[in-house]
Amino acid sequence: MLYYKNRYGDASRHKDGLLKLINDNIIDGLSNNDGEDGKRTSQYFHKEHSDHPDLSVLLKYIGMYTPHAAHVLAGNTGSRYSNEDYKEFHNMRGCNHMGGSYNYQPTKPTGESNFRITQCWGNRFNQGQGVVKHNHFPYTMSFSYYVNLPEGSPSIIINDEPVDIDEGMMLFFPSPYMHSVPNSNIDNRTAIIGNILYNYDESYI
Repeated sequence: MLYYKNRYGDASRHKDGLLKLINDNIIDGLSNNDGEDGKRTSQYFHKEHSDHPDLSVLLKYIGMYTPHAAHVLAGNTGSRYSNEDYKEFHNMRGCNHMGGSYNYQPTKPTGESNFRITQCWGNRFNQGQGVVKHNHFPYTMSFSYYVNLPEGSPSIIINDEPVDIDEGMMLFFPSPYMHSVPNSNIDNRTAIIGNILYNYDESYI
């Protein structure tokens, strides 16, 4: 199973601000068939609070690592994966990056990213709360950023496999992957979730 993890270096500095922002804006539930629904904010959290100092910095971090995550999710792992190769590829200009071993072009000739966060929300699970197995198709990639993981927090289950997560970690995975969160035994397991679209404009060819 392919996924990409990265740790956010400023997690502790932004934790309290992100927790307050999420808790102040909980509006809805997440479907759960065998327990209570987890709670979430609007799915346009990133647009409604784009000027929030903690969230805006986190969103920049997500944008910075999205091309790297896509590089890994395209299958460039193990002996085929190299940070130096990635940097060389990422800086290439004037050639066709589609296909081959990389499978995508991260930026337009203008420098604008071909990846865009289209939905983003905060969620919170208290005791007995979780979310049913689901996916985020037809988006390209999905991410989870773990703002608060008290001891005993349930992991995320992706394609029936638990994935080790830590507070302050960013996890990217392909949106069609089925995933769920088991019912929690603790309060305040809090994350920021989002969907990313890849949009390659053929007019630039």
